[in-house]
Amino acid sequence: MVAKKYNSKWFNVYHPPHYKAHPSGVECIEITEHMSFCLGNAMKYIWRAGIKTDDPVHDLSKAVWYINREIAKIEKAQEKRTRELVRHEYTESNQSSPWRQTNFQKGGVFNSEYSVQYNTPTEHN
Repeated sequence: MVAKKYNSKWFNVYHPPHYKAHPSGVECIEITEHMSFCLGNAMKYIWRAGIKTDDPVHDLSKAVWYINREIAKIEKAQEKRTRELVRHEYTESNQSSPWRQTNFQKGGVFNSEYSVQYNTPTEHN
């Protein structure tokens, strides 16, 4: 009795017919669980276009929406990375100010080749 109840009531929750309606017989989630959220959802709408609903254009439009969102996310990450690279080039490059080049080069005041030893006053001096 429990198995029949499970099959009738919960079957449409866990394995609705449109989940395996793709000609491959594979459930979409087996593929999309390895993707990002947006790409997985886009794939889901492409996979089931015209199967879950009667309007494949509507399903494909949803897929395009998720793909555009993923593109925007990638572009934002690329812009952030570019800003980080520019900041690094600006702050860490060898193309620093003339003052820095003069004072840190060999023979300059801050070059580690030279060190100044200071005597600190003690009771015995």
